[in-house]
Amino acid sequence: MSGAAAHTGEAAGPQLDVTSGKTNERGIPGCKFIDDIGAFIREHSTHTETVIGALHTLHTKYKTMELHLLENRKRIQTKLPDLEKSLAVVNMLQKKKEDGESMQTRFNLADNVFANAEVSPDDRVCVWLGAEVMLEYSYAEAEEMLTKRIEEAKAKEIELKEDLSWLRENIIIAEVNTSRSFNYDVRRRRAAGEDTADAVAVASS
Repeated sequence: MSGAAAHTGEAAGPQLDVTSGKTNERGIPGCKFIDDIGAFIREHSTHTETVIGALHTLHTKYKTMELHLLENRKRIQTKLPDLEKSLAVVNMLQKKKEDGESMQTRFNLADNVFANAEVSPDDRVCVWLGAEVMLEYSYAEAEEMLTKRIEEAKAKEIELKEDLSWLRENIIIAEVNTSRSFNYDVRRRRAAGEDTADAVAVASS
């Protein structure tokens, strides 16, 4: 999932990188847990506002990617039952053909108008592929194609579940880092006798 890495693989800010250096299997970078905010700021010769801004940027990218992955998972969860239903129909037609049986069905003539029909399976079936595309297959070809698409959809669903779990874990880390950075800045300003209102403004921006 190279697109995922493209969304968050860059540094979280122009001069400050708050990623952990670790990625999941699809290349989504993790967020570094900043154990000591003050030491991190001194190490990078930066300011609390820069740290909070970098964390906010990374958090926003995580949330954008999470929304994208949720939409993908919803599409797969909608498509998978249709694929499985189509495969079941193909398997039924195969069995009818092998047993030399015809099947009773109904077809739509107009809105709410149906006609009964008797169909003799002839090893040809038309399958909707999406985007208003339908192709004709033999029963064996249709079974192979549908089985492959079902396996791919299930594998993709597992990947999306793993990516969403990884994202949520790192979203929490980013939020904890942001809260701890803000608290550090409030304590620092109080110790220095500065107005903490500026810290509040940083946190809400």
